[in-house]
Amino acid sequence: MKRMEDELRQALRRHSPPEGFADRLLAEAARRPAGARARRNRRQGFGGAALRWACVAAVVLAMIAGVRYQSHRIETARGMAAKEQLVLALRITAAELQFAQEKVLEIGREGRPSAAAH
Repeated sequence: MKRMEDELRQALRRHSPPEGFADRLLAEAARRPAGARARRNRRQGFGGAALRWACVAAVVLAMIAGVRYQSHRIETARGMAAKEQLVLALRITAAELQFAQEKVLEIGREGRPSAAAH
């Protein structure tokens, strides 16, 4: 493993360009017309404008997805809050009904004639 790492380091080591490289590069760039580069790019796939539109479309779709997800999260939170309120209301109602039932039973016991009186 060490040998492969050394070879990789050697291959990726920074080297000075050969003598005259910059001059040859600039001369080649000046020799080719700009339109030829643009036509070659269009032939190879997405051109500049098409690539920009594709990026814009991707960003718009990502924003729409984000907004929909956020809306879903808000609706879920609202639903959970409503559920908690409903459960609390049902507990309060159950307690009140139990209290009323106990009062009715208590009144019923007090108003009944006792068995010893007969």
